[in-house]
Amino acid sequence: LGSQTWKGQAGEFRGAGVGSALYFQDHRAYSPGDDPRHINWQAYARTGQYTMKLYREEFRPVVHLTSNDPAGPPQLELARRRSNAIRVLVSDLLFEGDPSPLIRSLNERQASGLIFCPFTRQEADREWTGHYDFIDAERGDHHSHQISPGVLTRYLASYRAHFGIWDELCRRHQLGFSRIAALPDLFTALHEEAVRSGLLELSP
Repeated sequence: LGSQTWKGQAGEFRGAGVGSALYFQDHRAYSPGDDPRHINWQAYARTGQYTMKLYREEFRPVVHLTSNDPAGPPQLELARRRSNAIRVLVSDLLFEGDPSPLIRSLNERQASGLIFCPFTRQEADREWTGHYDFIDAERGDHHSHQISPGVLTRYLASYRAHFGIWDELCRRHQLGFSRIAALPDLFTALHEEAVRSGLLELSP
């Protein structure tokens, strides 16, 4: 919000148009039907002409939260899609399918889309060897696998290619994209990636 102007309900943030806020913007000639409370009486005393004071509009952001079935891709049609909105998707993005429709939907109707993708260092750059019992964090299912060097090489290549596709498509569609480490804590992770890359700004 610090670097852009937005439109919405009256509130405490500066908007992009003319409204009834305290921030003076410009003057214009009086037209029948204008609110007489905004007439510049000092200018009238000097010139004899009615002029209007214009003020910067203000707005109050409205937040809509939508949760989703963790087993599949996000269903953004469930969310209320307002125009000129900031749409934030938080997902590990570990689902199959073409991400293009999802990415386009985040920017439709003149919205600004942001994707925050939490991940663990162990999944991104792991040196597994031997027999492992994997637990599906979403379903609780157990899966036993023998991890050979060949399997590990294919896993890491697929993992990096998967997120490379997301990164490329987000750049192409001018969508904010940041992978956020789940550890040690959210504040540190946001500073390491999201603030450094300009996806988030620190408030003054």
